[in-house]
Amino acid sequence: MYGNTRKQQVIDIISSYHSYPSPFSQHVVARLKLNHPKAGSRDRKNIKELCYKSLRAKIFFTELEWEQLISFIVDHQEYEGLELIKSIEQEFQTPSKFNFPAKKSISKLINIKGLEESYAKSGKIWIKLEEEYKNLVMQELNDNQISFQDHNPHFLSVDLESKLTQLSSFAKGYFRIQDINSDATIDLIHSTALDKIWDVCAGAGGKSLSILDRFPNAYIYATDSRNLSDEYYSRLAKKKAKPITYQVGDINKSNFFKNQKFELVLIDAPCSGSGTWQNNPTNVLFYDKKEIEHYANKQIQILETAKNNVQDNGMILYITCSVYSDENEAIVEQFLANNKEFKIEKSAYFEGHTLGAETIFATLTKKT
Repeated sequence: MYGNTRKQQVIDIISSYHSYPSPFSQHVVARLKLNHPKAGSRDRKNIKELCYKSLRAKIFFTELEWEQLISFIVDHQEYEGLELIKSIEQEFQTPSKFNFPAKKSISKLINIKGLEESYAKSGKIWIKLEEEYKNLVMQELNDNQISFQDHNPHFLSVDLESKLTQLSSFAKGYFRIQDINSDATIDLIHSTALDKIWDVCAGAGGKSLSILDRFPNAYIYATDSRNLSDEYYSRLAKKKAKPITYQVGDINKSNFFKNQKFELVLIDAPCSGSGTWQNNPTNVLFYDKKEIEHYANKQIQILETAKNNVQDNGMILYITCSVYSDENEAIVEQFLANNKEFKIEKSAYFEGHTLGAETIFATLTKKT
């Protein structure tokens, strides 16, 4: 009885999801409230886990019907990750195939096998700590029965379902939620000091915070097409940073800082987000690969506009959370071909598949 009921619950939630790219997690909550209002917290958690297991399995077995996959997964909840994929292969005598959108466009610099295997399971949530508060944060995690892994003095990882924003140490600014590879991109900068920085696509301030961790005396000029200034200022206030300017508008249409020059222009460019899809399997199943070209056009436009604000011997740090070469190496190559005064200093993929982290691309160029 339990098995059949659970199968129908999972089938109902997945089959009724027609709102992509709206987050599947929001759909799960709404559907549970609508059709399964009596489900307790433990049941809701289990249903959500089974939904995500089923979505991940579908990436590897697109030819199998949803009902087949869901039925097997509900009946064999002891299987996780690659063990689950291999068990489905044996049960249905069907080889798995990693069905990633525009798979041929994935950069040749990326470990495809590692990327594929990572999609059999969920990734982690990463938190960056203020080092002096690390013991306090770990104690509160333990007190709230949130298991974690200690990776280095500044980073812990926790399971996806952890309710971190409800912790007092989060409210006090003792840690922030930030992927370890996203933060690591700033380490490409070899300068010992930076004074004036333009964070072009600043969003809610993640990269600005990473900059200030390393260059606490920097004055940051932040812009974004979305008005996230309230969240941005709230997050950076905890760093006690120097005054920060935040302006809203499209960089290709707005006249930002026309006569100003910067030591560093940081471009965390809008992109497919394909390096973050491990925790969002609906993107793998439903993403329109035509979007890659759309983003590539935006990326080169942003670079061509922002270059005018780089001082002599200044730098551009170009970042995406994409695995596609058309958004990464190809964009950098096109920019350098059109702008001979810029040279690559460093370039790297920060691959996350071994850690349960995001895969990030970053290139640092210098104006000579």
